[in-house]
Amino acid sequence: MGVPVEVEKIGGVSETRNSWIRKQTNGVILGATRFVHEHIPGFSPTHLNILGAVEGAAGALVAATRDPYKQGGEKGKTAIAAILTTDGALKDAFDGSLARMIATEDPTKVNFKKGQLYDAASDRTQELSMALSRAWSAHKRGDRFAELAALATAIISPWSSVSRAFAEYRRKRVPESGRGLFGLAGTRVGSAAIGELAMLYPEPKDIRMQAIADSLMVASKIITTADRLRTAFAKGDAVLSEETREDAKTRLMVMGGFAAISLAGSLFTYWRMHRNDPEKVVLRNMETSEYQKLLGNIEQYCQSVGLNHRFVGGTITDLIGPETNYKIEVNQRKVTIINPEKPKVIRSDGSTKDIDMVVFTVDRLKLAEARRTFGDWKERATAQGIVFPQISMEAARYSGLSGINSLRQFVTAWEVDSLYRPYLVFGKIRQQIKLESIAPWTVEAGNGLSITAFNPVAHALCYELRVPSGVKPKDKETIGTYDDWVIEAPYSKKSLIDNLARQTIAEGKNAGVNYNEMYRAWKDYIKTLTEGPDLPTKLKGEITGIYWKTIGTKLTHGLGIFGKLSNFNDRMSG
Repeated sequence: MGVPVEVEKIGGVSETRNSWIRKQTNGVILGATRFVHEHIPGFSPTHLNILGAVEGAAGALVAATRDPYKQGGEKGKTAIAAILTTDGALKDAFDGSLARMIATEDPTKVNFKKGQLYDAASDRTQELSMALSRAWSAHKRGDRFAELAALATAIISPWSSVSRAFAEYRRKRVPESGRGLFGLAGTRVGSAAIGELAMLYPEPKDIRMQAIADSLMVASKIITTADRLRTAFAKGDAVLSEETREDAKTRLMVMGGFAAISLAGSLFTYWRMHRNDPEKVVLRNMETSEYQKLLGNIEQYCQSVGLNHRFVGGTITDLIGPETNYKIEVNQRKVTIINPEKPKVIRSDGSTKDIDMVVFTVDRLKLAEARRTFGDWKERATAQGIVFPQISMEAARYSGLSGINSLRQFVTAWEVDSLYRPYLVFGKIRQQIKLESIAPWTVEAGNGLSITAFNPVAHALCYELRVPSGVKPKDKETIGTYDDWVIEAPYSKKSLIDNLARQTIAEGKNAGVNYNEMYRAWKDYIKTLTEGPDLPTKLKGEITGIYWKTIGTKLTHGLGIFGKLSNFNDRMSG
């Protein structure tokens, strides 16, 4: 059998094998191939293909078995997965070079059509294995968006290769590596590198790397596929040889088959992950007593494990109504709510309440264990047909542990430096605040409910410093009217908590505590954030302002179709 024109040269660059990466690495690959061929003469390209597929699949399997909540203790598995998948991918760089080297010595020893089949099988097996591994890991983390993004990558991945083979079957030349850096993500080299990094480190420093990477690959592969199909159907002369056309025909059949295998494998994986999900039932609302018991259980759990926490947002404010009174004990740092509201998990508008907490701890494993525990509670409640609120825990950033990603930051972050001094941070805006301003207070709301929160003044100010656009419209929205002895006056969540804050300031003055002075730094930060920010913060203020005036409330409350994205919204943090 003769050697096709496109592979007559020992080097790996030709009309179809034309990526800039291949051109830059061709010399190194050729040298390494020659070394292997001289020292292991019986080693064939098929051996490389099989070993690459086995190593890639094994590495993906190891990565999928890691505990997502104990990644710090799973470094061994991460290292093994990295070695296996990297070595498997590297073998893909040498199989073609080795085949061409053997063919120059004895063309009868190489069947390039079969070689293309083995090569394609190895490549697609590795890509599919890593994508399904990422989906499985995302499922264990409870990240539905990342899970679906990984499955979408698995399904769409073969199509850029299918479209390339189709274009070459029509004798049209297409860029092997796509167009530009974005196009590179839709090709074999780009997706292998990005996919492996996302599989090994799905959420480095709380950045949702895997979800971002798979979304990028899906978009890039769609664009690359469309670009190659346009080239295939474009008018113009066919420039590739008949031999290349025949090779492309073989690859087209193989890639089409793997597209079907990828679809079937993805559907099976989805079924396998969700086959034990509880059957759909009509979920009932938590009664007020059940909801209060849940808050008490969360408080008890945090106390038992030493998790320094504060309940924030609506979890506290929803206990306050227009007819609520308070007993404020400044020296004991305690507020007793008299005649509290009776919140339920499902609001009157049909949306689901969430429970928000801020946590000050350097122990990330303890925090991860708490999140897993609350996730287990939710699974049990759902299995019993009870609607369970989303529990969100925002952790303060401690010096030396993790930094703030200013690009993705859209809400104020809490930060603690090496001297344990607290700060409010948004991008370049960094305001030190007094340690006593974040001291824990106790909120008692009857029926034995006692939970930890911020000082009511701090709680009220949190509504103003959350985002650069100021208080969210949903928190300023008029809820109704109440009889204020003589007149009816509108009220909102913000006005209710502001009223409690004013009473706390007054009680503090009587006890010799100046809360206005204690929270002056907070107010300075709010003024800088909302009135005189730098340009990036100002732009984000415009974005958050539009967001909360349009779909923000629906995403947060999980209304209708937006409920599918509410978890993704909850994870957008400082």
